[in-house]
Amino acid sequence: YSAGQAEPRLGRALKALEVDRLVIATKAGTYHAGGGRIARDFSPAAIVASAERSLQNLNLGQIDLLQLHGPDRSELTEELFAVLRELRAAGTTIVLITHKLREVLDLSDRVTVMRAGKTVGTRETAATSIPELAEMMVGRPVLLALEKPPAAPGAAVLELAGLEVRDDRGLP
Repeated sequence: YSAGQAEPRLGRALKALEVDRLVIATKAGTYHAGGGRIARDFSPAAIVASAERSLQNLNLGQIDLLQLHGPDRSELTEELFAVLRELRAAGTTIVLITHKLREVLDLSDRVTVMRAGKTVGTRETAATSIPELAEMMVGRPVLLALEKPPAAPGAAVLELAGLEVRDDRGLP
């Protein structure tokens, strides 16, 4: 988005407007890393820094909506949840775009499921379940637990000893 210059430009334009009549939204977790690359950082410190940077760029006291798009499961830590809960308590709406249902249920008050660019439905978190959300996501009931007998390994098919592999440069 304008190589990171959109927010400062918007901040200058907002000075002349009644910002209490606007919903101010920003995103966090991704940033321009130079050379046209987009990098990811969903650490709590990066989310806080991103929100603070947006407030400074936009010359505002609060962000109404913060969007996090596609954090990995490893990035959805309890420390990040604590930061998001603090932002929510301060009046910021958090939009978490993910398919990780357990994390969504842990953090949200309400869940909206989209499929193929259309809203399938919205549920209050306390009144829904992972099976219901999964069905909404794919359009049919989903088997969430694979039932199979315990593994019974047989005799070894191949055994190797002292194997050494080198790449195309001759390095191990």
